[in-house]
Amino acid sequence: MNIVLDTNIISYGDWYLEGPIFTLLEKFLRLSGVKLFVPEIVVLEVKNSFKKTLTKSFKSLDENMPTLRRLLPNEDVLRIPDIVEKCREYDTKLDKRLAELKAERPGHSDIPHDKIVSRVLTPRKPCTGENKGYRDSLLWEVILRKIVTKDTTTFFISKNYTDFTINATDKTLHPELLDDLAAAGLPKDVVQFYSDLRSFVDEQVKSKLEAIVDDIVRSLEKGSYKGFSVKKWFVENQEAIKDQVNDKIERAFSHIANELEDPTVTCIEDPERIDIDEVARYERDEQLYYIGVTVFADMTIDVFVDKVAYYSYLGEKFPLEVWDSDWNEHYVWAVVQVKLPLSLFMLFDASEETVESFEVDDVGEFWGWCRDCGAQIMSDAAEECWSCGKSFG
Repeated sequence: MNIVLDTNIISYGDWYLEGPIFTLLEKFLRLSGVKLFVPEIVVLEVKNSFKKTLTKSFKSLDENMPTLRRLLPNEDVLRIPDIVEKCREYDTKLDKRLAELKAERPGHSDIPHDKIVSRVLTPRKPCTGENKGYRDSLLWEVILRKIVTKDTTTFFISKNYTDFTINATDKTLHPELLDDLAAAGLPKDVVQFYSDLRSFVDEQVKSKLEAIVDDIVRSLEKGSYKGFSVKKWFVENQEAIKDQVNDKIERAFSHIANELEDPTVTCIEDPERIDIDEVARYERDEQLYYIGVTVFADMTIDVFVDKVAYYSYLGEKFPLEVWDSDWNEHYVWAVVQVKLPLSLFMLFDASEETVESFEVDDVGEFWGWCRDCGAQIMSDAAEECWSCGKSFG
């Protein structure tokens, strides 16, 4: 088995490859002899993405520094670190972590340029037309020429499913990419696709590790162990959880993103309900337990709304609370209250009764609000409101 990671699995998931999902993957790699590939084009993109994200974050902080100093005149307000130095530190840490995972990093300098240009201009997947897709084409050529072999299944993991397959749940590549495999004399099923790392780990990794059921597993399945409870941990770590939720909240708003822009979670309330989805300990793990939970909690979310749209129809269509009707020339600053399910995966150390690391795996989507009663619409297939019963037709 070969595993290939795309840029977005790291830059949209776990910058340092140290969360519980990567911990489980690392254990699998160590025990199985499976090869992990992170092509050099991916490594370069991750480092560049880190620099862009850090620069954007520091810029926002710098712009707000005068306000912070006025609000906290006697406090030692944060000094903005040197971006170049921090990026250099990250590059070193990423290289070290990839070495620990024994990741192979095939290069791309010898991939024929005319081959890539041909894919872009045709266009042919993974290109999407309008001269887009050079980078994805380069990555695919590296996979095709340097990683895939006819006797070993290669699992390619990328959130960019639209360029490599047809649907997010498809394991089979796009037909044009299957033709590439056939032209290279390779079986069409030799490359399997996953759109997220958690699904791959759930389906391909956990079943190959020996799970152990003990009293601690049974206790955690009820939500607690000795002095630890999942609910208490969630409440005490809401700020850190909120930061991870904000990395994914745009996905939840994707169906109304043109109307409610730049969603930012400012508050997560104490959970209304927590479902323990799974608890597992694996062979050779002394006191480490993997816990998957779904948390249902109310959130306060800042959004920006185009003034024309707000005063034309959105003010009545969406239950918005306006905080600043004249935020700037074009936008209204408002907040919305929503209840969304959060999928979390955590690594629990029973000997210390602490969570070593956690990852917000997903934020549930929603599809707006009922125009009659304001209840959230949580499914695109809903034909009537679950709350008031009014038809959406």
